Amino acid sequence: VVDPDVLTENAVVPPVLLTDLKINNLIVVPGEKDSPLSKKQNLQVKLILRHDQTNISIGYLALNYLYPQQNRYAYRMLGLEDEWNEAGGRREAIYNSLRPGTYTFQVKGSNNEGVWNEKGAELQIIILPPLWDRWWAWLGYLVVVSGIVYTVVRSRYQKFELERSLHLKELEQEKTKELAEEKKRFFT
Repeated sequence: VVDPDVLTENAVVPPVLLTDLKINNLIVVPGEKDSPLSKKQNLQVKLILRHDQTNISIGYLALNYLYPQQNRYAYRMLGLEDEWNEAGGRREAIYNSLRPGTYTFQVKGSNNEGVWNEKGAELQIIILPPLWDRWWAWLGYLVVVSGIVYTVVRSRYQKFELERSLHLKELEQEKTKELAEEKKRFFT
């Protein structure tokens, strides 16, 4: 015999944790060489990735042990999307080909009764641009291009000045020759 008045609703708000991370389809182990994760606990709050680490998969979990298969999740990546993605019972978010920039991954979860943890978990992700696309590289490109333009303009100006001075010397020689001819004609 089951008395429905005795049954209580599960009103516990489940905490949501980020559990694992895959970059370019490889599991990231915290503390390993070249690992962006430094802590041994669940994921840290800030993650800095290189420009070639743009395919990521983030695992998450709501800590509700009463019918955990009925937990529901929603996630979003601020900086890429504003709307929540309803994930149902799936506990992994996958993003491919992220562009360099700053993103904030947010996930929230509910227990078996539909009580949502609106605060959820959050992870800031910074994807650095490649070396050739950083501000100081662009400054270097600007300096090189400016140098080339300056060199080209200066050499053309020097060529123009040289041609002009040659032309003036030719005119001067012609005038001198004409003057000599005039003197010669005058004396004869």
